[in-house]
Amino acid sequence: MFRRRLFAGAALGAALGAALALGAALAPGAAHAEPVAIVTDLQGAASLRSGAGAVPLALLSELEAGAQVSLAGGARVTALYLRSGDEYTAQGPGAVDFRAGRPEASGGATLSRRAPQQGREIRIRPASVAQGGLVVRSAGARLVTPVASTVLETTPEFRWEDARRNVRYRFSLTDADGGAVYGAETEARALRLPPSVALKPGSLYRWEVSVRSNGDHLQSVRATFRTASEEVRAQAQALRPDGAAGFSGRVAYAVWLDQAELRDEARRLWRELAAERPDDAALRARAAN
Repeated sequence: MFRRRLFAGAALGAALGAALALGAALAPGAAHAEPVAIVTDLQGAASLRSGAGAVPLALLSELEAGAQVSLAGGARVTALYLRSGDEYTAQGPGAVDFRAGRPEASGGATLSRRAPQQGREIRIRPASVAQGGLVVRSAGARLVTPVASTVLETTPEFRWEDARRNVRYRFSLTDADGGAVYGAETEARALRLPPSVALKPGSLYRWEVSVRSNGDHLQSVRATFRTASEEVRAQAQALRPDGAAGFSGRVAYAVWLDQAELRDEARRLWRELAAERPDDAALRARAAN
């Protein structure tokens, strides 16, 4: 029963993330085909042609086979093909037809391709670029991280919010079987596990914060998280963008982190990207999540 309750929290986070998925705009009633690429960088004015006309293109738009994008002069669009991992950048003015295998430019648009480096092929699952992340909301204390996510660190930091003053917190961490792993009392709203309490890779945990004031119990809030397996940790390290990846490569990596349920890592990267492009609505939504 305890294990089922733990998994229910993670399932709720995944369901909420799927409900917030960002996708390309399609005509009402049109069938949703599997996308072949997603937009990982966008600068300048570009529009996506659909059955209902043309709609503005947005960062993280999903492009189905046959999608046609029009670019104004000076506009630049970068898209990552999901199967091959190839990255294509189109420069306007002109148009680009995103075919199943690769795009084709017309009307004066230029097109360049960048193949992934060996061992650094980012594979993003088609069908939706799910937006992850969940903060447990309740009156009083609110758990911030890690919540219904997977963490890379084996000694993660736990953070929560609370507007009340003159309160103390009892932090407790248990494993999937309910066994005590670590406990502490603090007046702070953050706690990092000491090096002597390294968590096991690929394991499920529950943490709880109890709020007390003058000896009275005021509230308890709890959440679950999972530590990444050794395989996922190695993959995250291998795919981590280097200086040559550019903005597009960092966006693709952030999407991969979300899909791997490494939401804390993804959130930090989304916030960095949003700070660089504060006018981009898609990035602001990801950073605020």
